[in-house]
Amino acid sequence: MRTVRLRRLGARRFALLVGAMMVTITGCATRGDGEAASQRFELGEVHGVDVGGVFVLKAEQSSDRLVELQGDANLLPLVELDVQGGVLRARTLASTMPQL
Repeated sequence: MRTVRLRRLGARRFALLVGAMMVTITGCATRGDGEAASQRFELGEVHGVDVGGVFVLKAEQSSDRLVELQGDANLLPLVELDVQGGVLRARTLASTMPQL
């Protein structure tokens, strides 16, 4: 009987810890403002893409070598784009919570 109580207490503590972590993680993220914006960037030769973060990637073959970012106006400055070895890399510089 005593072991069961300790296990329940452990489960409660674990649940509280997970809840506290969720609040902490979401509280540190930059929340999107809901205002739609876009930015265009010209690129050199690219043969691959490496995406890290909260992105939806839409690729379209074209003679233009452009990348267009679309999203919350306040989050676009937090996106870093660079080309290394012909691979376009997209990363967020901070934790974000897009609204669009």
